Amino acid sequence: MAHPERLAVLQLGVARWNAWRGERQRPRPDLSDLDADRDLRALYMSDDPFDLYLDGINLADALLDNARFEQVSFVGADLSNAHLGGSVIRYCSFKNARLEGADLSRAELTGSTVNGCRLGRAMCGDTRLHRLDLSEAEGLADVEHRFASIVDVDTLVRTGAARDRGVDLTEVRAFLAAAGVPASYLALALGAT
Repeated sequence: MAHPERLAVLQLGVARWNAWRGERQRPRPDLSDLDADRDLRALYMSDDPFDLYLDGINLADALLDNARFEQVSFVGADLSNAHLGGSVIRYCSFKNARLEGADLSRAELTGSTVNGCRLGRAMCGDTRLHRLDLSEAEGLADVEHRFASIVDVDTLVRTGAARDRGVDLTEVRAFLAAAGVPASYLALALGAT
């Protein structure tokens, strides 16, 4: 469960949270089981593409296991080495965010934007990747696959469409193969090697 003191600071907004993080590098902020819709309601915007803006937030090393984020903007955020195991992450923006070394095991990522998102050394396993375009994510070749993940056809089609834009999908192909996507599916979606 999210530590009450840390949750109270996060509820004050990104600027206050980042200042608090700058004052204290340890202990790791425990925000496990955080439900952004429930726990951060005061920060929500209405009539906006994203319900919650956490752009530029420092969640490096945070414990976010089993957290729930829907329609949250994490543009330029630092989630490096964060523990997101079992988290549900739907329709969020991770544009230019840092997730290097993050644990995404058993996490669900659905319909999220990962353009420019740095994923090197992240860990996947039984990670559910749905409705994503992985063509512009960075560091995919360095992702550690502990075991197979679940990748839906829509992710393959969205990612494969980048061929028409001239995007080199070599790194994406290696990532998807390591995630357990059969070579025949990769050939259909991403083209022959």
